[in-house]
Amino acid sequence: KPVFLLLDEVNHDPNWALTLKVIYDMYPNTFIIATGSSALELEEESNADLARRAKKEYLFPLNFIEYLKISKKIDKYYRTSIIREKILKLLNNATFIPKFTSEFFTNSEIIEVYKKIKLFSFEIEDFLKFGGFPFTALYKKDSEELLLETIKKIVYSDIPKIKDIYYSSIEHALKLIYYLSGSEKTSIETISNDLKINKYSVQNILRLLEMSSLIFSVKPLGSEEKIIRKSWKYYFTTPTIRFMIKDYLGTFKENDVGFLLEEYIASTLYKMQITHNMLNMKVFYDPNKKGSDFLIKTFENKITPIKVKFGKDKNAEKQVENSMKRYNAKYGIIIGDYELEYKDNILYIPKELFLIL
Repeated sequence: KPVFLLLDEVNHDPNWALTLKVIYDMYPNTFIIATGSSALELEEESNADLARRAKKEYLFPLNFIEYLKISKKIDKYYRTSIIREKILKLLNNATFIPKFTSEFFTNSEIIEVYKKIKLFSFEIEDFLKFGGFPFTALYKKDSEELLLETIKKIVYSDIPKIKDIYYSSIEHALKLIYYLSGSEKTSIETISNDLKINKYSVQNILRLLEMSSLIFSVKPLGSEEKIIRKSWKYYFTTPTIRFMIKDYLGTFKENDVGFLLEEYIASTLYKMQITHNMLNMKVFYDPNKKGSDFLIKTFENKITPIKVKFGKDKNAEKQVENSMKRYNAKYGIIIGDYELEYKDNILYIPKELFLIL
C-alpha cells in the first residue's frame, strides 16, 4: 500500500540522505517529504545521494502580502494570484509589456485588489526592515538578537559540519557577512584586500554562504571572461538581514531604505529564477556605467532592463534607455513610486505591485 513519510529536521541524522536513497530504491510506493533547518547540510548531502531522485523545494522569505497577513493587517484569504501571474508573464515575455496597463485597468477584480494593497503603502518601509521572516515580522526590533544568533549558528555550527574549516576562516566568515551588509557590489580581490583574507578563502566562504541561502549573487551580463573578470553583486535573501546587521553595527541611515527596496526586487527576481525555472528566466546586472539595475534574459535571449527607483531619481529613465539601446531591448521596466503607466516603451510599475511576488 502507498506510504507517506513526513520527516522534519532530517539533517540531524548524518546518514539521512543515504537512508532515503535506500527507501526510494527498495520501496517504490513510498512518498517522502523531508525538511530541515540547515540549508547547507540539505544542499550538500542531497547533491550526492539523492541526485535525480529528489525534487528540491526552497522556502523563501515573506513577501509583502504574507507580511501583512502574519501581522494581521489583512485577511488571511486575501488573494493576489491574478496580479502575480500577469507580472510573471511580462517578465518572461516582454511583448506583453505594452498590453499590461490596458489589461490591468479593464479588469475590475485586479483594480479592487490593487486599491486594497495601496492602502498599506505606509507599511512598506517596516516590511523591508522587519518583514523577511515570521518572527521578525511579529517582534520587529525585539527579534534582532535572535536573527543575529541564527546567522552565527550558520557560521559557527552549520558550516563546520559540512566543511573542514579553520577557526580563523569561521571568524572571517562573520566579518565577511558584516562587510557585505555595507556593499552589494564587490570583487574577490577587494574583499581580500580590505579584510586581509586570501582570495581562496574569500571564494570558499562566499560559496558556503550562498549554499546556506543567506546570500545570493547576481552576475554581470556578458561573456565567460566578463563574468569572471567583473565584480559580482551580492545580496541577502531578504533586506531584513541587511537592516538588522546595519542596525546592530550602528551604520544604518534612512537613505539606505532605497537600497533595501532594490535588494527586495533582486531577491524576488532570484526567487522567480528558481521557482519558475521552466520559464528559463535568468537575472543579471548591467556591468556598464549609467545602466539599469537588472537585466532579465528570457529563453529567447531577449533582454528586458529593470530599474528600481526610490524617491526622486531623475536618472532612472535615462539609465533604462541606455540599457535598452545597448542590448537592443524594445521595452524596459521601472519599479518605484509611480502610478501604473506605459510610456515611451517603458512600463512604470508601482512598487506595491512588485512587492506581492
